[in-house]
Amino acid sequence: MDMSRIRRVLYVFVTCLLMFSLTLTTASAAVNPYPANSPMHMYWNKYYGDSGTKPVTPATPATPTTPLGSYWSNYYGSKYGRYTAKPTTPETPAKPATPMIPTTPTTGQGASILSTEEKLMLDLVNRERAKAGLQAFNVNAKLVELARMKSQDMYQNNYFSHTSPTYGSALDMEKKAGISARVMGAENIAKAATTQRANELFMNSEGHRANIMNSIHTTIGIGIVKTPNGVVVTQLFTGN
Repeated sequence: MDMSRIRRVLYVFVTCLLMFSLTLTTASAAVNPYPANSPMHMYWNKYYGDSGTKPVTPATPATPTTPLGSYWSNYYGSKYGRYTAKPTTPETPAKPATPMIPTTPTTGQGASILSTEEKLMLDLVNRERAKAGLQAFNVNAKLVELARMKSQDMYQNNYFSHTSPTYGSALDMEKKAGISARVMGAENIAKAATTQRANELFMNSEGHRANIMNSIHTTIGIGIVKTPNGVVVTQLFTGN
């Protein structure tokens, strides 16, 4: 057989082989080539189906990431602005300074003439006035003298009254002593074991407390006589 015939035979063979392969591929793309009861038939259906190629499993979509700005807005509120860093912990407010304790109220003018017990009484009544926003009493030397006379008179004559058998009323005493003021004649008297107790009695008595806390009363005279049983106290008030 010459070479030209051999070439023609090979050409025909290759052409037929290519056509057969194309026909087989096309058929396999549409029809399962394996018997229905064979394991390969199920395998072909599972992995190739009608497409003729193994389907590509779609990739699982990536979980969308939340922008930091959105996270900040959702959980902290937009008023804090755009997220830039981890929020800092707010500083603990400084503890407010402890208010200063008020100093002892002033004892008023003329207090230097008072005895120790009389100064104590003046301090006690001025503290009560300070609590109410009232000015401290001024001390009048003449009123102090009259208050001492009244306390001594009550102790020596053994009585307890706003009217003295010796001097009369407080207003009488003040007028005779030449005292002149717009408001005159108010008087507090007490007998007690101590000066502090006498002040308690005054503050627990409506009338006596009213004299001490009266804003019109600006001047006081205090006379305290110490006795074996305690103190006898007289307070005289005037105002202008």
